[in-house]
Amino acid sequence: MVQRSLEDTSTWTVAVVCVVLCTTSMLIEATLHRVTEFLKRRKRKSLNRALENIKTGDCVGCDF
Repeated sequence: MVQRSLEDTSTWTVAVVCVVLCTTSMLIEATLHRVTEFLKRRKRKSLNRALENIKTGDCVGCDF
């Protein structure tokens, strides 16, 4: 596999990758918001707290 630098990559390819990353990020954000609202309606406080910890990155095992 031949590696090309970013300067040699076509503009539309870079744009498509950026759009895919942004769209994926927005979908994850919307899903987390809907799960949070669902847990609030069901009064699942402990699960909601755990989800908030995951969203803020406070979980111990996360290496992001």
